[in-house]
Amino acid sequence: IDYCAGETTVLELIERYISQKQGVRYNTKVGYNVTVNTLKQYKLGYMEIGKIKPEHCEDWLVDMKKKYRGSSIQTQISLIKRVFEYAIDRDYVIKNPFRGITTDRSDSKNMEAISVEDMNRFLEFCSKDTNSAHCYDMIYVLFWTGLRASELCGLTLDNIDMSNRLIKVEKQLQCINHTHVVLPTKTA
Repeated sequence: IDYCAGETTVLELIERYISQKQGVRYNTKVGYNVTVNTLKQYKLGYMEIGKIKPEHCEDWLVDMKKKYRGSSIQTQISLIKRVFEYAIDRDYVIKNPFRGITTDRSDSKNMEAISVEDMNRFLEFCSKDTNSAHCYDMIYVLFWTGLRASELCGLTLDNIDMSNRLIKVEKQLQCINHTHVVLPTKTA
């Protein structure tokens, strides 16, 4: 074990981990920054990685649950776990204190899909409302396809096969630093 590396703080370790990642998507970098900025608000971020025990992680989780939703916390836990695995691989620490730390995505458990009746009422409203009528076709496609908004914005005429009633989703439009950029889709 590299005992000097064990004096590295969690924030320093995350920065080191992020700096060696190649080909990371913009939204992933944004997510990494959310975790870094969140950890800056907690003592855990400034602790030496060699001194962190599971109880420190549990205390952090209790505090996080007071401010953040389950899915947001789980995303941050996922990154921190990977960062500690990175530290283990480099012999900075022996164990991952976040190994047993998890939370449920309780904010997504209570979500229900909108009923077809409610969807049709909403679409009817959009078709007649002067402020949203211009968006009706986009909202209709989003409801019936499950496309992400960025995927819908990335569609071009060559992606639409009317005779076979198919839409080929192969790119998305993202706004990065106030510039619109066409990128591959998030998933295949």
